Amino acid sequence: MNLTRLGVDFFAFYSDYILLGDHSQESVSLFSRSMLVNDVVLSIANTNTASGAISDLTQSLNIVMLVIVLISSLLAIVVLYNLTNINVSERTRELSTISVLGFYPGEVTAYVYRETMILTTIGILVGYVFGFILHRFIITTMAPPNVLFDPTLKATTYIYAAVFTFAISCVVMLIIHHRLKRIDMVEALKSVE
Repeated sequence: MNLTRLGVDFFAFYSDYILLGDHSQESVSLFSRSMLVNDVVLSIANTNTASGAISDLTQSLNIVMLVIVLISSLLAIVVLYNLTNINVSERTRELSTISVLGFYPGEVTAYVYRETMILTTIGILVGYVFGFILHRFIITTMAPPNVLFDPTLKATTYIYAAVFTFAISCVVMLIIHHRLKRIDMVEALKSVE
């Protein structure tokens, strides 16, 4: 319908929501075809088809997120283990001296792992910033034009990420703790640097 107001042409678009008694795919398809024959009907949107497409999209996004979480977890384990392993290898004499002086194995592990925990905390804080940016990018680029995702993040998401990262760090600490207990202190102190 063409409306004229103040010399400007306006178009009013009308739409109707129709609920069919028979929800079968054949009935919906037959009704859609019969309505599209009319010149006054421009398009038909089936909410069942749209909700199915959105459901498929979110399921595929869930799989993508699961893969990202698994790969980032493996990367965190490898990086933390390698950093701690290099730290222990470089400081074997120092750790042996501390052990000879009477420190318990748990205290030696805490001595080594204090630095790693500080670096883990810094990594979590930096990860929050880059994770927020990555989340915004994914939400805006992955959504089709006719779908709007909720861009809000809950505080529990950040808490889960931090707890999960600290849990990975603690697992690596347990592995390194067993390695530290097996260091031969006499051989380490005899070696010449």
